[in-house]
Amino acid sequence: MRALLLLSALLSPVVAAGEYPLSLTGYGPARLGMTIGELEQALQTRLNTQVPELEGCTYAEPQEEIALMLQDGRLVRIDVLKPGIRTLSGAAVGSSETEIEAMYPGRLQKSPHAYGAGSYFTLQSEDGRYGLRFETQDGKVTSFYVGLMQAIRLAEGCS
Repeated sequence: MRALLLLSALLSPVVAAGEYPLSLTGYGPARLGMTIGELEQALQTRLNTQVPELEGCTYAEPQEEIALMLQDGRLVRIDVLKPGIRTLSGAAVGSSETEIEAMYPGRLQKSPHAYGAGSYFTLQSEDGRYGLRFETQDGKVTSFYVGLMQAIRLAEGCS
């Protein structure tokens, strides 16, 4: 059985909030597909994972604005939870639906949110492997995430 770690305080993250923009494949030196060890080396911090781990899926939070979803020990999704981090095109928590549609003209597919209120705006990479999804409510981005398409389609993180 896997050893599970409690989510705890992290050791001095080197990366300040907003230092790197979020791309379809990563955040600064953190790239999709990396292991915990590779992420710790790239981000120069220790990452602790949440309990319980659900079917090989868990989260680590190197800073309060982002959460890293790991599936079977590899990074598959990066969630932006608070203002401070932007996409390469400049979108952030708090951006309006109109602003993100202007930043990604003709590339976002709008769909209803899984829980009724709000919407999803989803962009898929040309090869269909990666994606970016914005969650909105009352016309504003409340969170967004990038990752493998199957990971960004999950409504509640690991489930």
